Amino acid sequence: TNIRGHLTILRGHLSLFEVGNEVTIPLPASDRQERLELAVNGFFAAETAEGRLPFVRRRSFVDADLDESFGEPLEIDEVGELVQAGTTLTMVRVKFTDGYVSLLLEELVSGRFLVDFETANPGEPEAWQKFRQTRATTSQAFRVYGTLSDYYNYGFDRSTHVALEIKVPGCEDIVTGYISRALTGTMRLLEAVEGQIAVPLILSLSHPEPLEDPSQVKIEGLVQSDWGILDDAVAPTFGESGLVSR
Repeated sequence: TNIRGHLTILRGHLSLFEVGNEVTIPLPASDRQERLELAVNGFFAAETAEGRLPFVRRRSFVDADLDESFGEPLEIDEVGELVQAGTTLTMVRVKFTDGYVSLLLEELVSGRFLVDFETANPGEPEAWQKFRQTRATTSQAFRVYGTLSDYYNYGFDRSTHVALEIKVPGCEDIVTGYISRALTGTMRLLEAVEGQIAVPLILSLSHPEPLEDPSQVKIEGLVQSDWGILDDAVAPTFGESGLVSR
């Protein structure tokens, strides 16, 4: 969904003038936490995809069919940063009554923060649940937390595979993923997770055939060693097949 319009400063507010509509949001506060909360609260309070547009980066990735509010965040905590291709993305942990959501925000030169819709997309947990329920054998991309594991079983051996404990944000189940040591991306994955706990990753996953243990998945490849996607041309489609890992 794209909206044609322009930005202007009017009476102390930043206004986005759309075709036949105007969305006005306050200018950034001097306090960093206040500016973060302005973006996060505005994003989650919006009840339509169109209403989220003033609060997101890479607007072409906003799901036009996602017309619902997510509830009011109880806590918003900054937990770190990642720098990619010269762009700094801030990682935050947002607490709700029924759990947590982790997402990324980009800080503009003006001081405003914009939410990365892909990391906040509530459709990803549903895609993960469908992937698990159907025991999908075609590769699908997911943002996950990954931690090295010592669990090797049912045809996956330490000499031929690397085991990873995997958790998808917003989902309760934890699975063990296995990636072949022969894949070119395995060393890069090891470098990202070695000595770390719950490392944000984008992985291409499938279920092994035959599936002897429902808690196991196959890691087809490391898509990216963090959650930030800054290049639309190589952005994966999350929860759908057809991804080519890199």
